[in-house]
Amino acid sequence: MESSETSVPKLEIATDPIPSSVQIKTETDRRKFLFNNQFMSDVIFLAGPDKQRIYGHKPILLSASDYFFQLFQNYTANELPVEDSDPNIFLELLRFLYYGKIELTAGNVREIYIESKKFSMEKILEAVENFLNQTIDSKNVLCKLMDNRFYEFKSIEQKCLRIICDDPFSYINQEDFTRLDRKSLGLIVTAKTICCSNDQLLGILDTWQKTNNEENVSDLRLDISSKSIVTWKKLLFFGAFSSNPISESLRFTVNKKFGVKITGIGLYYQPIDEIMKVHVFMTCHKTCVPIHVPIKIFVNQEYTF
Repeated sequence: MESSETSVPKLEIATDPIPSSVQIKTETDRRKFLFNNQFMSDVIFLAGPDKQRIYGHKPILLSASDYFFQLFQNYTANELPVEDSDPNIFLELLRFLYYGKIELTAGNVREIYIESKKFSMEKILEAVENFLNQTIDSKNVLCKLMDNRFYEFKSIEQKCLRIICDDPFSYINQEDFTRLDRKSLGLIVTAKTICCSNDQLLGILDTWQKTNNEENVSDLRLDISSKSIVTWKKLLFFGAFSSNPISESLRFTVNKKFGVKITGIGLYYQPIDEIMKVHVFMTCHKTCVPIHVPIKIFVNQEYTF
């Protein structure tokens, strides 16, 4: 999980006027130089309990933020207290408003999220969501799902569930699984598409409750038992359309520790003759017994069998 105790590097606050020798060629250059600079500043933010001075420019801020647009209509003073905001975090928000850059790290992402919500900065919230999405992998997916109870980003929830539900038995013996909060557990065991049976889902629930015996999960048991939960995934294999001769064989392997139902194989091609025969051979890895399924494919038609 993200740690709020991770130290955040102190940001250097530059307040010197723009050097006269510097040539500013673009709008981005101008905004970079104006960022937290006394030059032409018409508002000073007093950030944190020490009231650290951070320089702003109303025209830039109100054009980039709904919050500041509303604020500056009624607030005419040159100094604006933001005592409950960390100066470093507040600077990161202003940096984004000035020229679209923000330094997101594991140590500051939660505070930036909180401040962005406070100041209604939707674009920064999108940047936080993208940053968190990029940090998810199969090793930390349980922690990321739990962390998302704080953020409640739908895309992160969906990504975590896809990874977990594709191979749930890789995760139930991990310590992080027993540390799952009840809501996260419920998302997993009631997922519409998960690669295990209902009985196996009840077993997963039992594993979690052994460590969390104070939790009542009777409603989750009822959901698992009564709802029609999809326990398989469609595997559709389509050959690409090509004028080149079709390969004599199309091979694929299903590598799962549990049963997978193959619901269809789609084929589309243009043969020379009006009618061609396609032979499908399916072999079970354990028994090596081939299953021969002959079918007919007609010209310019698509078939799923």
